[in-house]
Amino acid sequence: MTAAAEQFSDWINLASARFGAKALLANDEFFAPKENILNPDPPVFIPHKYTSYGKWMDGWETRRRRTPGYDWVVIQLSYPGVIHGVDLETTHFIGNYPESCSLEAASLKPGDLKRKFKSLQEKITFFENQIDWKEILPQTKLEGNTHNFFSISNRNLWTHIRLRIYPDGGVARLRVFGEVVPGWSSSSQKKLLDLAGLQNGGRVIQCSDMTFSPKNNLILPDKPKNMGDGWETKRRRGPGHDWVLLKLGSPGMIHKIVVDTTFFKGNAPGSCSLIGSFPEQQGSCRPAEDPQKLSLESSPLNLNSKDIELLQQTPLKPHHLHTFSIKNQKPCSYVWLHIFPDGGVSRLRVYGNPIWNYRNLLSINQMKTEEAVKTFLNCCGSMEWASYMEQKRPYYTYESLFNSAEERLDTLEEKDWLEAFSHHPKIGDLKGTGDRSGWAKGEQAGVAAEDQNLLNALAEKNEEYRQKFGFIFIVCATGLSGKEMLERLTQRLQQDRAREIQTAAKEQKKITILRLEKLLRFQQGMSSSF
Repeated sequence: MTAAAEQFSDWINLASARFGAKALLANDEFFAPKENILNPDPPVFIPHKYTSYGKWMDGWETRRRRTPGYDWVVIQLSYPGVIHGVDLETTHFIGNYPESCSLEAASLKPGDLKRKFKSLQEKITFFENQIDWKEILPQTKLEGNTHNFFSISNRNLWTHIRLRIYPDGGVARLRVFGEVVPGWSSSSQKKLLDLAGLQNGGRVIQCSDMTFSPKNNLILPDKPKNMGDGWETKRRRGPGHDWVLLKLGSPGMIHKIVVDTTFFKGNAPGSCSLIGSFPEQQGSCRPAEDPQKLSLESSPLNLNSKDIELLQQTPLKPHHLHTFSIKNQKPCSYVWLHIFPDGGVSRLRVYGNPIWNYRNLLSINQMKTEEAVKTFLNCCGSMEWASYMEQKRPYYTYESLFNSAEERLDTLEEKDWLEAFSHHPKIGDLKGTGDRSGWAKGEQAGVAAEDQNLLNALAEKNEEYRQKFGFIFIVCATGLSGKEMLERLTQRLQQDRAREIQTAAKEQKKITILRLEKLLRFQQGMSSSF
C-alpha cells in the first residue's frame, strides 16, 4: 500500500545507523556496500566519482543479475519495535533501480544469531533458509530517483527485516518507521530510567510549533550534535508560549527531569514548566486535553483535577544542562513541557521508575483463547468486547491495548452494555455477591467505613433504581465515599432510561480502563483471577 511521508512523521526510523541499526548480510553488494542504506543523512551524488568496480553510488547496489532470482539484505533494527511504514528511497538511482521490492520480518532472540559460519555461503544459506521470515510487504513496484513510501499493516513485534529487490539494482536509503517496544521487567522498577526516551518507548505526540527543527529530536537517546539537532520554534510576535506533549514509554513515578539547552545560546527559552497526567488512573485513555483536539496556538497549561504540576515555571539558561528534582512524585503517563515564550531545547529527559510491567502484556498475548477471554471479561463483562480484545492480540504496546479497548467500547450496543452491567454486584454489597471479577470489593472500599443507616439507604435506592431501569446502578466507585455514591444514585434516578444507559455505559468504560491498568501493574505472577 502506497503512503505519504506525513503518515510516518510521528514515528522513529528503526533502521537508522545512528541508533544502532546494522546491515548484517547481503547476498551481493558489488557496486556499493549494504551499510549505506542505513545512513541517516540524505544521499548525495558526485558526478565524476568512480571506484575500481564502477560508478560510486551513495546506497546499496548489486551487480546486474544474469540468472533468475532476486537480491536481498538483512537488517537488524535499532530496537525491537512495531513497524508502521517504510521508505525505499531510490534518489540518484535512475537507470539502475530495482523494478520491485518486498519486505520480510522476523523476531529473533539475542542468542539466535550467535554462531560461527565456516564460509560466506554457509551464512547466506542460514539467513535464507533457517530464519522464520514473515512477509509484511508483498512484492510491490518501485519508482526511480524518488521516495517510495509504503504502509505496513502487520502489528507484530520485530527485531530484524529482510529487504528483497527484484531482480537487482540499487537503493539509496531504507527507512523503517515504527515505535520502540521496551522490555520492562521487575528489575526496571528499581532503576531510574528515561521514561520519555525514544529507546524506552517514549513518543512526542504534538507540539505548538517546530519551524526550525522537528519535535522528535527532543527524545533522541544520544547527545545533541548541533543546534539543528533539537526542537526549536519560531520567534513569537504576540502573546502566548510554546509547548510539546509527550507520551511516556510506561507510566512511572518521576523523580528527576533534565532540560538540555546545549547549543541554544541566543535562542534558548526564558523559562519552562512541566505538567504530568495519568488519565488511565482516571478511567480514561487520553490526557485531560485530547491532543487530537489541540490547535497549534492552543495550550494545555491550565491545571485541572487530572493534572500534576511537576515543575513550576522556572528560569532557564542558554547552552546549559538543567537538572531538576521532582518533589510532587505521582504516577504520570503523559508530560507537557511548556517553554516561555519560545526558543529551542535540545533534549528532555524524564527519569523515573516504571509502574507497568511489560511482561504482563506479554502474558496476555501468550494466554490460551479461553483464558484470555476470561481475563478480559473480568475487566468488562461484555462477551462481545472480551472476544474482540482476545482476537486483537498480540499487543506489543500499552497504547495499542488501550486504543483497542476504547474503540470497541465506543461501538457496543445496548445488549452488550446490559450484559456488562450484570457482572457487577450492587453498590454497597460488601460481600461482593455477583462480583465475577473479584475487584469490586476493593473498588467499593469507601462504602465499608459507612454506618448501617447509609448502607440501608443505598440498598433501598438500589432497588428503586433496578425497578425503574431494569438493571443495577453502575458507577466508577474508586475513590468515592458511600455518601457520594448515594448522592449520584439519587441524582441519576431522575433520568429517563435511554439517558441513564448512556451514563452507565460511560461509568462502565471508566471501570474497564481502570481494570486494564491493574492488569499491567508490577506484581507477582499473572492470572485471570486478579
